[in-house]
Amino acid sequence: MSDATSQNPQNGAQEPLALTFHAEVGEGDQVLLKARSPHAETALPLTSAQAAHLGRALLTAAVATHAGASRPVAGTPVDDCQFPVLRWIAARSSRNGFPLVTVILPGNVSLTLQLDDSSTVKCGESLIRLAQRGAEDANGTQDGGLPPII
Repeated sequence: MSDATSQNPQNGAQEPLALTFHAEVGEGDQVLLKARSPHAETALPLTSAQAAHLGRALLTAAVATHAGASRPVAGTPVDDCQFPVLRWIAARSSRNGFPLVTVILPGNVSLTLQLDDSSTVKCGESLIRLAQRGAEDANGTQDGGLPPII
């Protein structure tokens, strides 16, 4: 699975291997990461913590490939970053009515976050206070008590 290219027998050229991935909820704390190629399917059992770490590392690497002049050099290990938000959309879920915030990251990666009404108000107030204070308080946090993303 580490070889993401295959040899085209007709012209000898390297072509991307057709890989698809999906995850399944397993028993207990287990997540099954499944990779399928034209040749086989492989399942990799992970704990939920391992899946979260892998997901963040993959998302960080995918966003980093679209960092322009700031793109890390090939071989740079990445597993976490401060994701630059290019756009956001605020809406209500058509399923349950909860507030949603979708952020669009470089590479057209989108993440949709669901909040409850109280958290939405607190988050909005925190962002307003942060914007009003500006860069003078760049190291402060207004994130409901969680540590800053580094």
